[in-house]
Amino acid sequence: MTHWEEMTAGQKISLGRELRRLRTSIWWCADSDAISIDLVAFILGPNRQVRSNADMVFYNQPCTADKSVVHQGKVCLDGRCTEELSVDLDLFHDDVAGLTIAVCSDGAPLGSITELQWCVNPEPGSGAVTYWAEGLTTERAAVLGELYRQDNIWWVRAAGQRGVTGLAEMAVGYGVTIAADDLS
Repeated sequence: MTHWEEMTAGQKISLGRELRRLRTSIWWCADSDAISIDLVAFILGPNRQVRSNADMVFYNQPCTADKSVVHQGKVCLDGRCTEELSVDLDLFHDDVAGLTIAVCSDGAPLGSITELQWCVNPEPGSGAVTYWAEGLTTERAAVLGELYRQDNIWWVRAAGQRGVTGLAEMAVGYGVTIAADDLS
């Protein structure tokens, strides 16, 4: 990929057979510094569930044991923030079907975010795929998209799925075991 391409919800784009590494990031603006969101990744098996709790990467678990997915941190300045994950596809086991990328808030509704963009940058390469998340309202977590392998070709799909109340509910939906106390 050698160009920038903007996606719409539901659209998928081939990233090719030769893709080995990429960076995926979010960029957002908020009217208040009190609002913050976090980038989350779920590494999924062929049944679209995590293989274990270790397949969830987020602020409290910033990388997988094999370093295939590493949370690079968050940077905020004057109401604009960015957060990034590095992904080494060569380190994925054969039973990894894909990666779901989501965001969650610190408790504020995602509709409080004035702009939210998801970006996938293949490495090396000069191009990128972007998706502007729109229509977020009262939910506190949302799926932005997914990276998945089909016939040894990596694809990116913009999802824009809403309707999840929070990170714990989303994690359980992907097969992560959450303590009962953390679900309330």
